[in-house]
Amino acid sequence: MASNRLPSTASVYDYGDDDLAGIFDDPDRLEMAAAAVMLTPSHRAAINPLIAPQPFAMDTTVKGMATSSLEVSIDFTRPDGQRTRPLVVEGKRLYVDEHYISVWSPVLRAWCIECPQRELILPNVKYENVLEMLECIHPTYKEVDEKSLHSILPLAFDYQMDGLLHRCECYLITTKMAFLEKLWIADRYSLHRLLVLCLREVRPNAKVDITGPRYYGLSDRVKVLLLERLHGSLAPEV
Repeated sequence: MASNRLPSTASVYDYGDDDLAGIFDDPDRLEMAAAAVMLTPSHRAAINPLIAPQPFAMDTTVKGMATSSLEVSIDFTRPDGQRTRPLVVEGKRLYVDEHYISVWSPVLRAWCIECPQRELILPNVKYENVLEMLECIHPTYKEVDEKSLHSILPLAFDYQMDGLLHRCECYLITTKMAFLEKLWIADRYSLHRLLVLCLREVRPNAKVDITGPRYYGLSDRVKVLLLERLHGSLAPEV
């Protein structure tokens, strides 16, 4: 029976050298590791060709014709055999499989249990943002990018969607952004690994604007860590 819970972000960072030894020679172990870090199918295929790439793309190759593929598109505005539970956002309905979204979010799971057989009203969120979030967690796993990040990150945080939070964190780690902006995001959304990596970038006596709104928006704890780092303290460990 499948687990009703996704791997937490903590599990992503618990792999030691012994755990990873020979992992790329063992497709089963690599598959589990890929699932633990919530990699998209395209990323998993790039790591090891033994892992089937993008299972939700249909090969339509015909002899004598050019190769093409059909990408899956989900219309959340209409129910189907599985997506029967309506989410009401700004007066509009989006239909989801309550069991599927319950795996991703313990918050939504609790709401589904508390309000069986009823539509779920999501207050204080935008319709377009919820739709984008759904597209990110359903096949074909829409990529997190600069445009979608600020739409889905607050939802992933509020709904405790560890898997989606981790994907946002991975994107931020590899994306160039103003230092204090990235540090503020890491602090605001409890992205610990990103926070540590930001602090490691700071050099003693570096010039950091401590008069702007992003600095004042930091928690007291992170302000202390930043100031200690500027005065030569060691960066915290991951």
